[in-house]
Amino acid sequence: MKVYLEGVVIRTLCEFCDGRQEATFCCDSVTMDDGLVIDGVMQAFCNNCGSSLVIAPQSTPLIRQVHNSGKSVS
Repeated sequence: MKVYLEGVVIRTLCEFCDGRQEATFCCDSVTMDDGLVIDGVMQAFCNNCGSSLVIAPQSTPLIRQVHNSGKSVS
């Protein structure tokens, strides 16, 4: 598994900017479809529009923990 650190820049597709954009990884909260809020999720944000585009693989265990417990984690 590749581990991404804060500040790492990648190129990825942005559905809001209609094309490939640079995105920078940082930790931030995520609100899931069911309303649960997870803090400290490593994700890449579009450098052009600011949308969250990618969730880093190392955040998967945290997301799984929240879904299994059904409680917001901060």
